[in-house]
Amino acid sequence: MSGFRRFVRLVLRAQSLCRNKTETNHYLFMKNIQQPLIRALISLLLIGAACQLLAQDAKPTSGSKAFEQLKKLLGKWEGTIDVGQGPMKCQTRYKLTAGGSAIMETCFEGSPMEMITIYHDNKEGELTLTHYCMLGNQPKMVLKSAKQNELKFALSEDADIKVSNETHMNAVTIKLDGQNKMTQLWTKFEEGEAANVELNYQRTE
Repeated sequence: MSGFRRFVRLVLRAQSLCRNKTETNHYLFMKNIQQPLIRALISLLLIGAACQLLAQDAKPTSGSKAFEQLKKLLGKWEGTIDVGQGPMKCQTRYKLTAGGSAIMETCFEGSPMEMITIYHDNKEGELTLTHYCMLGNQPKMVLKSAKQNELKFALSEDADIKVSNETHMNAVTIKLDGQNKMTQLWTKFEEGEAANVELNYQRTE
């Protein structure tokens, strides 16, 4: 009888050891799963807190009076232009970029004729523009005069343009007519002669 009892005790001990081993393996498995999850959760919380602090510290960018006036153009416009081949449609978009310190104009958006003009204040607080033209050059212009609804730009003295023999856009006047109408009058220099190119816009968005 004592031998049978010893056998029973051995069986129970073996079961206990198996149970402890199973629980230990389960604990290690859960530990290996939980630790990376906890670390990932902590990282997400830290990133969220940092983004919130940055958002609280961010201040709206304001520029010169002319720059703020130009912000009225933000949105989408549809224009017409006639360069001797009949009226053409021109889709143009204005949007803030570079943390609100510049305005990007995309003309003929999405077409092979797409061009970009970047407006920003220089270090002296003067509104300037750089026109990335389909002619293959980038005339830089500076604001020459500003009225309530009119901005006039002309080629800057430090523009990387050979004025005497390089075809380029030399000046532009932007006129606002209320909130939803706008005219651009560009002056193009070609072989020393000036020609005007006019675009008439209606706001679409």
